Amino acid sequence: MNIKAKSGSHVFGGKVLLFKIIAIVLPFIILLIAELALRVTGYGNDLSLFLTDQTGKYNYLNPQIGKRYFTQEVNATNGNMDFFRKDKTPGTLRIFVLGSSTAIGFPYMYNGAFPRMLNYRLQRHYPELNIEMINLSLTAINSYAVLDMAKELAKYQPDAVLIYAGQNEYHGTLGVASSSKFGNHPFLINLFIRSKQSRLMQFIYNTIYAPKKADVATDLNLTLMERLASGQQIPFGSDKYKTGLQQFERNMSQTLDLFSSEKIPVFVGTLVTNIRGIHPFVSNLSNPGITAEWNQLFENGKLSLEKGDTLQAFDSFTAANKLDSTFAECQFRLGEIAYARGDFNAAKKLYTNAKELDQLRFRAPEAFNAIIRRIAANRPGIYVTDVATAFETSSPHHIVGKEFLLEHVHPNLPGYYLLADTYFKSITVSTLIPKVRYQPIPDEIIREQMPLTQFDTIYGYVSNILLKENWPFNEVLPEPTPAEQTYEGKVAGGLAVKQYSWEVAMEKLFNHYVQNSDYANALRIAEGLCLEFPFKLTFFERAAKLSQNQNDDNRAYFYLLKIWNNFVKNEEIAQQLVITTLRSDEPELAIVYLNYLIANSNAKQPFIELKKTGEELIRLKAILKTNPKDLSTINAISDLYIRSKNYKSAQKYINLSLGINPLNLQVKNLQSQVNQMIKP
Repeated sequence: MNIKAKSGSHVFGGKVLLFKIIAIVLPFIILLIAELALRVTGYGNDLSLFLTDQTGKYNYLNPQIGKRYFTQEVNATNGNMDFFRKDKTPGTLRIFVLGSSTAIGFPYMYNGAFPRMLNYRLQRHYPELNIEMINLSLTAINSYAVLDMAKELAKYQPDAVLIYAGQNEYHGTLGVASSSKFGNHPFLINLFIRSKQSRLMQFIYNTIYAPKKADVATDLNLTLMERLASGQQIPFGSDKYKTGLQQFERNMSQTLDLFSSEKIPVFVGTLVTNIRGIHPFVSNLSNPGITAEWNQLFENGKLSLEKGDTLQAFDSFTAANKLDSTFAECQFRLGEIAYARGDFNAAKKLYTNAKELDQLRFRAPEAFNAIIRRIAANRPGIYVTDVATAFETSSPHHIVGKEFLLEHVHPNLPGYYLLADTYFKSITVSTLIPKVRYQPIPDEIIREQMPLTQFDTIYGYVSNILLKENWPFNEVLPEPTPAEQTYEGKVAGGLAVKQYSWEVAMEKLFNHYVQNSDYANALRIAEGLCLEFPFKLTFFERAAKLSQNQNDDNRAYFYLLKIWNNFVKNEEIAQQLVITTLRSDEPELAIVYLNYLIANSNAKQPFIELKKTGEELIRLKAILKTNPKDLSTINAISDLYIRSKNYKSAQKYINLSLGINPLNLQVKNLQSQVNQMIKP
């Protein structure tokens, strides 16, 4: 009896345990089934950071990735599709870029973005390197998204990461004063981001945050700026202001720690804002009890300015400022008067105060730059790229205004070039670049040859005025400019209203320039397409051919080299590389292609002879390096180039000889030979 009782007890206990296990496991099974059902039916999105193209060879930024970071998916933004090889090849310098709308290049985008300009410049200076510049920036994100992306990048073998972020910390998605936020606690916000990978959680969030009537946050008739930030004001020094500082420092510190621990160099930029060229967006008094008296003084100041009486205006604004110094617009007006008087130190301080007191925080506070410098200082492999100082140094009286910025934070094309130049200098003084050949090209030539045309200027202008027509700028839309009536202007207008894609727009421009024999601009378009589509042979062939058409041996060599390294090796390309390198007086580069031709061509002898010439040129140039004024060696080099019908390089050394001794008979004879061969 006792044995049976014990046996029954064990059975009962086993059933209880089983029921407990089922009770615990069943909800998870139900959730798993729901997750699988949603995936099978195609609900939601794959929110992986990268996707792989159809060939299986290239990765690119997931166009849906923005949905990870926005509570209302209708507001989610997308970024560039910069392709990079799934399997990193030797000789590749892979750089990821993290940031928001400035880093993505608004309002120009594409080749008007500073990472593209930087990529172009690095490629031209280091042609043997394969530069992969992968821009992961998204409009309206802040440091939470930067940190989230940073967690995944190490496995993609970056050689460096560039960061330019911080302007959206308050009003960008997940910011402390954004309509697209998920509480203020870091744990909850990071949990929200991670959970977005689940289709079930996407369904739950989409249900909770479904667009509602009369909801500013999802009203697509409003700009994204207004949807995210309208009505959100943050006084200087307030709790929300301090939370934003803490959020930025915490997320950026964690981001830098991730990369530093993996020994991945990071170039983090300080932030530049327009302090002189734009009025504060929102000004408020901190002491409501003095409103009537303060308003009278401020209005008196404005009336005095309208009459041109800056002395009286200054007195009125100063008196108002003494009553309450927290009204941003008053500080700005005093700054304008100080600037007009030539007191630029005072003006800079007042303009900066106005920006700091602006309660609509679309411009990063000065404290962010102090945070960037502080957190970078004690972390190995972290470099501060001082963008703010570069812009100040280049601006009149060291006060940043409309010379380089279109509105509050977005640069114009010269501003983006300055931004790229600042990162370029920061990179090149670091140890990032491996020991490869450096191609010296003057800055003014690189700037002039950037793959940008009048189209980019017009497209940026149109996009920017459409932005400023709306809140918080509320500017009147100007009359169409003559530039907008040009062919470039019409194509830019079509792209701005999404009549066609950027690639189609570029093809229209390319055909237009070729038909009008404007080969310089056709080359710029071809180069821009190479940057956007580094895996398409056609664009590189165009760029190489047009470079040769323009007698630009430097660019011709670069695009021929890319074809040789990345697409196809054949006798035609090898011959063109030999011609280009010898015309550039670089016989040491020609030898490898001559060896290929000797090994693969049926007619070897001409290439064997040319290789002997190339080797002799290398020997003579080595002698010349030790004795730069050796006329016999200089003339011997000229003679060899003449014999090989390379009159461009021959003339280079003839000019060198003439500079040393213009009466030298041998050099006069050499000059005569060249003149005969190149006469009209």
